[in-house]
Amino acid sequence: MINLPAGRLRTTSTSWLARGSFWKPFLVGLAISLGAKSLVNWLIEPIIPSSVPISSMEGQIFPFPPGLFAITHYQHWADGGLGSWFVIGWALVIAILFLSLTNRTIHMGVGLFLAGVISNQGEELLFGHATDFLFVRLIGFGGLTVVLNLADLMLFFGVLLLLGALLHRLLNKKLPMLCTNCDNQADEGERLCKNCIPPVESSSTAPPQRSSLSRKRVLLGVWLVAIPVIVGVILLRSGLGLAQTGSGNEYVTGVGVQHEIMPTRNHVTEGQILVYNSIPATSGGHWPQWSKCGFFEAALPDERIVHNLEHSNIVVSYNLTTPKEVEQLREVVGSIGLAERTGVARLYNKIPEGTVALAAWGVSDTMTGIDEERIATFFENYAGTLGPEGNIPCVNSGVMP
Repeated sequence: MINLPAGRLRTTSTSWLARGSFWKPFLVGLAISLGAKSLVNWLIEPIIPSSVPISSMEGQIFPFPPGLFAITHYQHWADGGLGSWFVIGWALVIAILFLSLTNRTIHMGVGLFLAGVISNQGEELLFGHATDFLFVRLIGFGGLTVVLNLADLMLFFGVLLLLGALLHRLLNKKLPMLCTNCDNQADEGERLCKNCIPPVESSSTAPPQRSSLSRKRVLLGVWLVAIPVIVGVILLRSGLGLAQTGSGNEYVTGVGVQHEIMPTRNHVTEGQILVYNSIPATSGGHWPQWSKCGFFEAALPDERIVHNLEHSNIVVSYNLTTPKEVEQLREVVGSIGLAERTGVARLYNKIPEGTVALAAWGVSDTMTGIDEERIATFFENYAGTLGPEGNIPCVNSGVMP
């Protein structure tokens, strides 16, 4: 039978507390992140000085800065402390699990990961929000827009280090293990003993093989990291995460006609009729509730859809004369990927018969008949980009006609 000496057991259970490969990236990363957050809060005014919780926003409400990259200031307000405590607890479980493994890369990954989590969740617990300030627009990915901070980047790279190190160990089968022979001969599955400890005879029951425990620990760690990533991807695909946008962040010459932005965009009482400066309407006051995405054969009031335009949605208004034309337009709009998240089509009798009118915030394009290329170009340039409240998809929010 094999037993570890008591001194060895104490060293194994406490040695991770003194590992510089964990503490250095953790403390340095935490200090840099907190310093950057403090500097942004001190020097830059928030682009939306609001403390409205995320759960009541029905999507993102911050206006996207122009360009591909910007230093901005958005206070990502939290819904309460319970969620933050849960995230911190989950992160600590992962940290303790991984720090018991003897691998410097894993320790560095845990340090960065934990620094990112505590920086963001700690700020939410103390101040009710997390400061995001790095804005990036990824043109090569359908105009994907991201607002994040240094803590998010540390968390991301920490997870990459963890997954990379874990996969390397699994693929190369270099997990620590106890051996009964100490001459570097093949042992169990023809793997070499790397961490051989001389056996100690004892009448007590032998502890489980460390190789088996380590493999299970690594696999558990992979799932603890992978599951949140998978859930995040599902949320992103379902419209609850960051949304794809068109490529333009201002009026593009030759794509529609630009209209003067009306002086106010206040909410008015549901049912109140307003006067707009263009047909179809492209800016101005509106009702509190916007329309859900979709192709509707019913009329939607301007006062409803202007709220969609404020969210950077695209509104397709049509006054076609035959059911065949309506069905053709439905197919054209349905073939545009961005329309699924940002498109609203409605019957509209204020434009001449046989015409289709596209609208974004401050821009419209009216055409005779159905021009598929023209409609696609309008979406590609303006979907999710022009509205003053940023890119708020209507796929999971809004009211039906």
